[in-house]
Amino acid sequence: MNWRSIRQYALTLVIAIGVSLVIQKVAYAQIIVHQHSMELTYHEGDRLLENKWLYHFTKPERGDVVILQDPVEPIRLIKRVVGIAGDKLELRQGKLIVNGVEQIEPYISSPTFPVQVQFPIVVPEGTVFVLGDNRGNSKDSREFGAIPLSLIEGKVIARLWPL
Repeated sequence: MNWRSIRQYALTLVIAIGVSLVIQKVAYAQIIVHQHSMELTYHEGDRLLENKWLYHFTKPERGDVVILQDPVEPIRLIKRVVGIAGDKLELRQGKLIVNGVEQIEPYISSPTFPVQVQFPIVVPEGTVFVLGDNRGNSKDSREFGAIPLSLIEGKVIARLWPL
């Protein structure tokens, strides 16, 4: 192998690594769950695929599982969007009520009770209300209120491991 071939392989490798890093930073990323707040849906150690560019073109919808920046601490959280701008949210006897309709949530592991935020609440424009699926052990909007859209990093679109 000559010097020119080595240089071409090295350049190809550098370009491939650069493109991969840009894609992970801007478009898609693999994340590992480090919390218990989304059990029964996701468990600690699960590897997920996050779409980071989707919310540049659309807004989160009710039911989306999102990765967001904690508004208080410098950590990332995984939560489910349960309320979008204009929604009226209530909690009655451990059940989530959105715009007067009791939500059927087969993915939750415990009843939903208020923590610090007073209910009913109307979700302000430019924000979403998020809850963990493990409602008994979740730091979520019941504690810190509605989340500005600017704190949402992306949407979970697939579980990579375990399948």
